[in-house]
Amino acid sequence: MDWDVIWAESALAGVEVAVRYSAKHSAVAEELRAALFAATDVLARFPEIGAVYEGDESGRTREIVCRQYRIFYRPRAADRRVDVILVWHSARREPRPPR
Repeated sequence: MDWDVIWAESALAGVEVAVRYSAKHSAVAEELRAALFAATDVLARFPEIGAVYEGDESGRTREIVCRQYRIFYRPRAADRRVDVILVWHSARREPRPPR
């Protein structure tokens, strides 16, 4: 049975920032939005596929990459749920994922 993939407000805001920025420089902004959401589809079946993010001392945060964006998430086995918590451009300094 697949896990639920839940997007936090912070992650949705990151998608909107990425799409707005992309729209200024390219005609494929909506393709970027679709790609970011599609990238997390795999998490429903394989919630631990991403590398553990070393910037989170708890070891609970993982990340996957879509194009030039890092998608941070936390699997919650007890709830069979994946919380997508942050979308971050890879050229920026290291983020501090929300708690």
